[in-house]
Amino acid sequence: MAIRTVGIIGAGSSGITSVKSCLEEGLQPICFERQSGFGGVWYTDDEKTKKGFNFMFDSLTTNTSKEMMCMSDFPFPEDYPPFPTPRQMQDYWRSYVEHFKLKEHIRLGQKVTKITDIGSGRWKIVAEDVDNGNVTETEVDALIVSSGLQGTPNAPDIPGQQEFAGKVYHSQEFRRGTDYIGKKVVVLGASFSAGDVAVDCSRHSNMTYMSTRRGCWVMRRTFRGAGPWDLHILTRWFNYMPECFQELYLEVVFRALVNHEDLGLESDIRLYSGASIMLNDSINDQILCGKLKIKPEIKMLTKDSVVFADDSRVEDVEAVILATGYKKYYPYLEDKSMRESLEDKFDLYKYIFLPGHPTFAAVGLAKGLGPQASSYELQSRWVARVFNGKCKLPSDSVMRSAANTLREENLRDHGSVHSYVLWIPYVLDLAKEIGCLPSPWTYLFTKPRLALKLALGTINPYIFRLTGPHSWDGAIGAIEDSTRKTIKPTKTRLSKVPYTNFVYTLARYLLILLVLLFAVLLKSYFF
Repeated sequence: MAIRTVGIIGAGSSGITSVKSCLEEGLQPICFERQSGFGGVWYTDDEKTKKGFNFMFDSLTTNTSKEMMCMSDFPFPEDYPPFPTPRQMQDYWRSYVEHFKLKEHIRLGQKVTKITDIGSGRWKIVAEDVDNGNVTETEVDALIVSSGLQGTPNAPDIPGQQEFAGKVYHSQEFRRGTDYIGKKVVVLGASFSAGDVAVDCSRHSNMTYMSTRRGCWVMRRTFRGAGPWDLHILTRWFNYMPECFQELYLEVVFRALVNHEDLGLESDIRLYSGASIMLNDSINDQILCGKLKIKPEIKMLTKDSVVFADDSRVEDVEAVILATGYKKYYPYLEDKSMRESLEDKFDLYKYIFLPGHPTFAAVGLAKGLGPQASSYELQSRWVARVFNGKCKLPSDSVMRSAANTLREENLRDHGSVHSYVLWIPYVLDLAKEIGCLPSPWTYLFTKPRLALKLALGTINPYIFRLTGPHSWDGAIGAIEDSTRKTIKPTKTRLSKVPYTNFVYTLARYLLILLVLLFAVLLKSYFF
């Protein structure tokens, strides 16, 4: 049976891009979103009094830069800073929806309560209006689950928590560090949110402690002072290196930027072996200034204190903030085995397609060290082309085998099953499936500088609109203008002394070529 209508759950970045991708492929998307606006976690208007909605705290900023996290055919405004604010992210997604006329396909204020497989690959979606409680039923030919990874907090039970007189809550409820002026705060966790919350609290509290069981790897938003980290790491030349050398290189860089050992942050796990990663520009300064201290895992709580695994104790603690991430939770899926596949087993083909269910896909389940939104866009483009028959999937047995192999690798290398991916090879693989991965040789003689960027440069989203289905005429200009757009909002004063000259530029490119040659030789020797 030909697929015409596609039900999409959620209007965050993965849901919005799924709506657009379906429209590009001639499908009819029907998107359900429980909030009253677009953007998922970036949407904040009038939701701050509604229990259970995730929204941003005041000091938050993005972890990836605008030229990497934008959609492939819709750049951010030039005057936005390299790392946009939550309000700017919200405005971006609102503009995206308006520009591509997606609003009419999105039903706002609709909470999906149950999804049932009604046979022949079709699905019935039951949704409840969050304002008046009215229930509707919609039947669709295919289903995309894109409700995100940050809906249900993962809040561990701590021994003695019932006795503790202070407040214990998840970082989802955190708003601003000024709420803790003069207080003692303990933040549990060691990843992105933990660092942001701990640093914000430490600027105002009497003292802030961050508790971590295994440490973490800390990186900064800028890469050796040369601009956003993702523009320098997420490159083709970096991808040519064997994974073991990628890991070693990044660990050396991270240690050079932050003294992990002396600050108590040193990770017990190698970077590519499931370690926690924190992107934070200020945590080392707050530790060095005595406003923030790193402690081991929490052993127990008493009435007014926190006892740690090394038996050290902090008295008069008034708040424990659990920055412990989120659970993957899809309660609206009636089929228990499908829920388990998405929540625990992750036995999906490339974290998208579930063998045995050709009209089902998950967009936004996989995540890696890179801009999530651009990878979600590629996922949605592939899904839409599979649904309309333009791309073919392997047989169910082949997909199951691939998923099982990945599960075994995760268990062997990390001791657990997860949905993390190495971002660069993952997005390049998706682009190949879609047919939108450009070849540098195509532009070698007509646009040699573009060919060089495609061969060695940053893997920004625009390159996936150069060729293939639904290419964009503005892609070449966007790629060539990417550096200028990154610098423009920050370079508001011109220096009288030029920073670069011919010798400096020549030396830099020679160094890049030498590193690339060394990486290729190592890869050919060891693999």
